[in-house]
Amino acid sequence: MAQFDHGGGLSHVVAAHGYVIGASRWEDEVVFVDLEPLLGSFRRAYLEDVDYCNENVGPVHVWSPNPAPDQFAGDERWPFSFAVAPESMPVVAGSIAVPHPRDVLAGMQWRDESDVPKAYALADDGRLFVIAPNRVFSQHPDAPPTSTEDPSVLLEFPTCEHPTTMQFLRGAPTLPVGTFPGRSRASRWM
Repeated sequence: MAQFDHGGGLSHVVAAHGYVIGASRWEDEVVFVDLEPLLGSFRRAYLEDVDYCNENVGPVHVWSPNPAPDQFAGDERWPFSFAVAPESMPVVAGSIAVPHPRDVLAGMQWRDESDVPKAYALADDGRLFVIAPNRVFSQHPDAPPTSTEDPSVLLEFPTCEHPTTMQFLRGAPTLPVGTFPGRSRASRWM
């Protein structure tokens, strides 16, 4: 298991940082949730603390042939609820005003490590917001976040009226396409 510890030869294969981007059309905003506390608790439980793993995680992973209905029930059973383990609760890292967001997308790293992935928010009025995730993103589980700043808008630009969605195709950036007769209003890589 030491290979998976921070600095170990396999530490890069297990997430230590991450985020979720969510949207509220009623509140006109997108929210970034920092998953580092939750991912850190999973790393510790499975890979970094053998005694903790044997005491808490191991017992709930013993079943034959299928888990019992109450296998994970109760606050005393791992994974612990946030009420029992508040240190593992994800935290809101920031919010950004976006008028009636239609869709959000957490970008992937698709060029090289110098290209920090962006997040995207598509507004009902057709504007695409390109957002730097900043403190909720790290290039490597052993590396600190790329910034200490809250997520922030890098740029915004008009696309089409009343777009429907965005999607990743072949690892390239997604942009919404216009609404023309017989054409999709989905955002596609261009």
